[in-house]
Order: sequence, then structure tokens, then C-alpha cells
Amino acid sequence: MAAGGVPDLGGYEYEFVDEIPDDWECLVCQLPLKDPVQIEKCGHRLCEICVGSILRSGTPQCPADREPISRKRIFSDVACHRKILNARVKCPNEECSWIGELRDVKKHGELCSYQPVPCLNEGCSEEILRKDIISHVETTCPWSVIQCAFCPDRFPKLEKKAHCEVCPRYPVECSNKCGVKDIPREEVGNHTENLCPLTVIECEYSAIGCRVKFQRRDSKAHFDAFKDTHLHLACKKLVDMSKTVQEQAQTIVSLEGKLQRFQNSPFIWKISNFTSVVTESPVKISDPFYSYRNGYKFQVELYPNGYHIDDNAGSEGQFMSIYLRILVGEYDGLLIWPFNHTVVFTLLDQNESMEKRRHLRQEAHQTPNGLVRPSEASEEACGVWEFVHHKDLFKRPYIKDDTIFIKFAFVEHKDRKFSRIFPGDYDV
Repeated sequence: MAAGGVPDLGGYEYEFVDEIPDDWECLVCQLPLKDPVQIEKCGHRLCEICVGSILRSGTPQCPADREPISRKRIFSDVACHRKILNARVKCPNEECSWIGELRDVKKHGELCSYQPVPCLNEGCSEEILRKDIISHVETTCPWSVIQCAFCPDRFPKLEKKAHCEVCPRYPVECSNKCGVKDIPREEVGNHTENLCPLTVIECEYSAIGCRVKFQRRDSKAHFDAFKDTHLHLACKKLVDMSKTVQEQAQTIVSLEGKLQRFQNSPFIWKISNFTSVVTESPVKISDPFYSYRNGYKFQVELYPNGYHIDDNAGSEGQFMSIYLRILVGEYDGLLIWPFNHTVVFTLLDQNESMEKRRHLRQEAHQTPNGLVRPSEASEEACGVWEFVHHKDLFKRPYIKDDTIFIKFAFVEHKDRKFSRIFPGDYDV
């Protein structure tokens, strides 16, 4: 049934107020004619929809006299159609008292208070009388949207119970059963941890040794009963802290001394474009640096194809040589001379796995008397003539992205208790 009670097929099913003439009734559906058509030859009338079903049959005939019919000999009966639309009918909705012309039924159906209409709430499939739709949408419908009384969330009424079970602001009872029953769910943890009188807590002096636990409501009784114990523990803690402070002070002094020795030292020399250095430069010289703050001033000289003079020119291109040259520094007048610390050169393995790295380490060769204080006319050096052979450079990832790293360390003779200067080091 379409809007206003108009059927989808056949004639009109409305209750007519006045009697309908026989020739206004369809010979097929036996209902008042809807969109009447007339057969030209015999004059009988049918609904347009009903005659369409007859014409689709194999041998279309007039249902009254069985005479053959064709679509070309059928025409719309406009006059009859107008008379039928003038006829008065009752509203198809039983409780409605409206009576009017047939042509106005659809318009009335769009306004009729007793016309069933679908609920406006998403999710609801009910049809409600138009006069009751507002009340249903706002109060009766389980799909009507409501707002939580405790939080800003909105949801269908039928989901209220499920929401209340997870609502962060829904009032719940303390898990310790302390008597408080209106705690917002999201604040239960804070209540239990910081406010609940029945929560078992540690003594405020647990950090200094009190191991007694009690309910929060018993705090005052505990403190009153254990005053002397807490005082004794506090005194003992002060003594222990005093010892710790002294030990840490000594450690700080020691660390400051080590920091002073190594601060400002570059430690690792990065040499980029190593292929060009090997093929184009007989020597690569580092920037000057100090062994430590206010210490000895040095620079490093790397001979990528070895340091050669006339009597050893035959070994050129087989290995790298490296030397540490002592320079005139700002603090030479404060230092101990000669410089006789052990100097260690280390070619670093760049393997991605720390455990698989095998660095190449060599100690510098210098005279037993060490390096004398330099002057503008004389700056001595010490080093390793055969530092690393070229064939060893490619056995491991010492060269990566055409870059190598060389580390230098300075070790006083009194501290020479090491077996490795750097993790993964070993002697060539």
C-alpha cells in the first residue's frame, strides 16, 4: 500500500461513502477503477494496470464478453476517471474520521495523525502513528539518544546499562568497603591509594628502616607508639649517609682528576675519503689537540703508504705509518718533561656487531728518555713505522663508506695494568 492508502496494483481499496455504479468497477480486480481505460469495441472499462496484465497474455480477451482486444483499440477514459476522483471516501486509517474526495486521499495521508510512520531514531524499525511519533522518539523508543548523567557521552537508551558498566564517572563503592559509595570510577585508584582509611600502607619512615605496615586510619597510633624507634632509625641513617657522602666525595675527586686528563682530547680521528688519501697524499696530518685540559699538545701524522727514506723505499705502498708529533703548547711550563707516557694507536673495526669487532692496536716506539720539551726549532715525534699492512685493511670492515677511524690513548707508566686499551683491541 502506497502513501495515503493507494494500492500498488489494481483498483482502489478505500471505503466509499456513496454507492459506486457498477460500470465504475474493474472487471478484473472488482475494485473501483484506478486510471480507467475503455475497450473501444465493447465499451467495457478496466484499470490500466489490470488491462496491462491481460495484454501480456498469449490471447488477450475482454473479461466480460471474451472478444479479442489489442493495445491499439484501448483508450484512457478521462471522463470516468474524473468522476471517480470526485467520489467521497473515508480515511483508510480506522481511527481517523476524515471524509473527502478520492483525489485528496494522498495529500490527507501525508498529514493524517493516525497514519503509521517510521521512527526517526537510527536503529529503530518500528512504525508509529504520526500523532505519537514525538513522544515515541523522545521517551518510549529504546533507540532514543540520551546523555549520561555522570559524563558527557551520548548513546541510545538501550545501551545505558552497558555504558554504566564502563563509564569513568559512574559512582561506585570503595573496593575496601570503607563505606564511601559514590566515588567516580576513574578516581577509585586515587581514593584507595591516597585517601581510603582501610588501605594498608607502609610507615613514612620505611625508607630508613621501619618495616611495620598498618591501615591508614591507624597512622597516628603507629607514630605515637614508635617515636623512639623512628628516632633511632633516623640517627642511624644520618650516620650511614655521612659515610656515603664522604665516599662519594672521594669518588668525585678521583673522577674529576680523570676527566681533567682526558677532557679536550679528540680520542678518535675520523679520516674521510680514505681512497683519495691513499692515492694522492703522501701524508695526512690531524688538527692539533691536547692530551687533556692544560696538557701536552700534539698532532698525528699518517703516512698511508708508509714513511720512507732512500734505504727503505722498496717497501713503499705495503703498509701505513703513523707518528705522534709533540708541539709547542700553552702549558708546557707547567708540565713534567720529558714526556714518557705510553702512546697507543688503534685502528677501529666498524663491524655493526660490537661482539665481532677486532680493533688493530700498536704502541708507539720512542726513545727510553721520552720526548723532550719542544721548541720552535725542534718538535720530536714517536710512532709506528709498520702500523697496519694494506692487506690487513680489507680483512675486516676497517674501511666503511670510504672512512677510517683511528683512536689514540695516553697511559702513564704507573697505570700500565691493561691488556686492552679499547673493547675488541688486540696487538697486530
